[in-house]
Amino acid sequence: FKNNIKEIAVPEIGKKIRFMPEFLPSGTNVNFVEVKNKHQALIRTYEKGVEDETYACGTGATATAIIGVSEGLFEYPVEMVFKGGNLVVINENNEFYIEGKVNISYFGEVIH
Repeated sequence: FKNNIKEIAVPEIGKKIRFMPEFLPSGTNVNFVEVKNKHQALIRTYEKGVEDETYACGTGATATAIIGVSEGLFEYPVEMVFKGGNLVVINENNEFYIEGKVNISYFGEVIH
């Protein structure tokens, strides 16, 4: 949890954290979060496997909401604002759901 996450060098810092010894051998995703209010946060994610910042991350949104609520920073539902769109994390009797719009990021063609 940080202030002004727009200024964070997510690819560089995320990669360092992702490969820290305590997270090996499988590594970890890294979330940078700026709390806006009890129901909204800005979030940027460095995602393992992609090895870069992603437009959105459902597991990152959910984990951040759970930790934020446990720390008293958030109350459900929590809207996570990513570069690629917003995801709302909902908790119903300790069952977690994510809602959000679907956006097409890329088009491609598979050639055999």
